[in-house]
Amino acid sequence: MVGVVQHVVMSKTSVRTFGGGPPLSEEALRTLERRHGLVLPPRYRAFLAEANGGRPERDIFFARQALLVVRVRFFYGLESSVLPCNLGWIRETLTDRLPADLLAIATTDRADRLCISTTRKHLVLWEPPDSFVAITDSFEEYLEGVYRDAESPTATSSIWPIRFSRE
Repeated sequence: MVGVVQHVVMSKTSVRTFGGGPPLSEEALRTLERRHGLVLPPRYRAFLAEANGGRPERDIFFARQALLVVRVRFFYGLESSVLPCNLGWIRETLTDRLPADLLAIATTDRADRLCISTTRKHLVLWEPPDSFVAITDSFEEYLEGVYRDAESPTATSSIWPIRFSRE
């Protein structure tokens, strides 16, 4: 199940994702915010609207603040039929385990969660059950610092080690 390549253009960077959903309407974004009582940071909101999840082509970020390397495997999107990839389902499932201002937006190669603060706008790596490490001051900083290596996905890479079917 290799999805359509989507190209997301931001002011200083572009991020391609594979296997995300169709672009989101303003109404879908407002519904997400209203349903979960949050306001998405503008740059993440724009990214979500265009990419709607997916596996990023540039997937590695060196978190200087925490002195660690984070490899994002998959950004969650809306309206995904695969529940573990659905942002709304993730929010509802993790509500009692995450602080109210954190929204899990992606999973890493170690099955940790990349979260964005909806109040302070920084990104946090959540290593369940209770380890939270700030890794950037903003989603913009993440987008500007993310890079790829030989293990990063391409348009022909499988999104998952196992394939999902809709049958």
